[in-house]
Amino acid sequence: MPEAVSEERRRGPAVGVAPTMRVRSASAPPPGRAVNEDLVFRFGPLVGVLDGATVPEGFDTGCVHGPQWYVRHLAARLGLAEHGYWVAAADPDAAYQAVVGTLPLRGPEALRRAVLLTDGASVAVEEFGLLDWADLLDVVSAGGPGALVDLVRAAERDHPDRPRRHKPADDASAVYCEFTRSDDSGA
Repeated sequence: MPEAVSEERRRGPAVGVAPTMRVRSASAPPPGRAVNEDLVFRFGPLVGVLDGATVPEGFDTGCVHGPQWYVRHLAARLGLAEHGYWVAAADPDAAYQAVVGTLPLRGPEALRRAVLLTDGASVAVEEFGLLDWADLLDVVSAGGPGALVDLVRAAERDHPDRPRRHKPADDASAVYCEFTRSDDSGA
């Protein structure tokens, strides 16, 4: 990743019409819980989700605050971070676990849409097998991120015997991003 940043700095800013990004999001706590431990955020061109880790009943973390407090304060702090938003918390090696890549924003192979998900929303593909990734993008594109959250909630409700990690339901968050250009040519 540092090589890509250095290369971008050497080349300077891209010339041409910049793509714009339309963002839609949905985030909901699991049924029966009022507090949502996820957080969807946007700071200028940066869009993200923070997934608060639910603390199992009876587990002492040593912290008086819960996951909801932590993700909100983390997001506020990230918004003030100089030169980026990388967070590795107590273990700096966590940064090496990040999924990273580069996709073009111009030309015929340009990125047109993307979705950011917490594990409570990605279960539609990864655990429940309701959709594949392309279908998930189509559902979110047509019905909005809330349609995906509704699909997950219906699967949890209608099939409580579905295998789950360690809890029957989780906070579910989805952020859908569509990239368009003012000249609409994609070139």
